Amino acid sequence: LDLLMCGKERTGVLCSRCRENSSVHYHSSNYRCGPNYLCSFGILFYIVTELLPLTVVFLLIMTVNLSFTSGALNGFVFCCQILTVLSDALDDVSNISQTQLTAIAIK
Repeated sequence: LDLLMCGKERTGVLCSRCRENSSVHYHSSNYRCGPNYLCSFGILFYIVTELLPLTVVFLLIMTVNLSFTSGALNGFVFCCQILTVLSDALDDVSNISQTQLTAIAIK
């Protein structure tokens, strides 16, 4: 029953835990589980993907005195936000199996 309800990645009450020898992926919008060996560089990966880009962008904004609320930069920020939303939506669609697609098409 656990495998049927939670799938191959999760287990436990309300499918709240990853299976043995796996953990939640970094930057996973839908909290996917993966093998632990991929997390061996955990804190380094976090610094490189979260703290470093944020610091660089902040310093760039402060030194160049950019304004995100007017001009072409506003359109660029909006475009990036839309692409992020579409990327998450397409990621959810890519998880649909062929039989589910067939069932949707029949309806």
